[in-house]
Amino acid sequence: MQKTVLSLLLVITINLPCLSAEKTPAKTKAETKQVQKKNKSSTLKKDRLIPPPPPETALVGGTYGPLSIPFEYLSLTELEKLQVNTQSELNKQKETVDNIREATSEKKEHAQLFETLYKEGVVSRKELVQAKAEASTVDREITDAENKLIEIESKLNAVSKYIQQKKNKKTNSSIKRQK
Repeated sequence: MQKTVLSLLLVITINLPCLSAEKTPAKTKAETKQVQKKNKSSTLKKDRLIPPPPPETALVGGTYGPLSIPFEYLSLTELEKLQVNTQSELNKQKETVDNIREATSEKKEHAQLFETLYKEGVVSRKELVQAKAEASTVDREITDAENKLIEIESKLNAVSKYIQQKKNKKTNSSIKRQK
């Protein structure tokens, strides 16, 4: 009796689309293939319609601020303010590089000390490896800080160059007015 009830329920659920799990009417194999082809072609078309990336414009001198305003569009007073700010940033970065260099020498000495202590059996291998890792980390930090220092120096040179150009244009225009 239970088998017949279960088989009857199975037949009902298969024949009635509203009771099936998909809640969609049964389709023929040809209809499902057509739907699959349409889905594939629509995804292919979507993949083909990707817009190209925006063109990259190379700026000759450099940029300033969060909007990346080219230096040539800044006024002389703005350039002078930027030069003062960049100079103070350069001084701070030089101090940072000096501090990191001192820390580097201390860490390297510490690692060498741990190496001798390890040979004597005073320090464990784990402590030796940790000291060497700290020394290498500080080496990377100094490289990063020196790169940032070079970047700031180049920015300061570019700003100074544009200030000089603006002053030259100003003097040239005043000479032309006098004539």
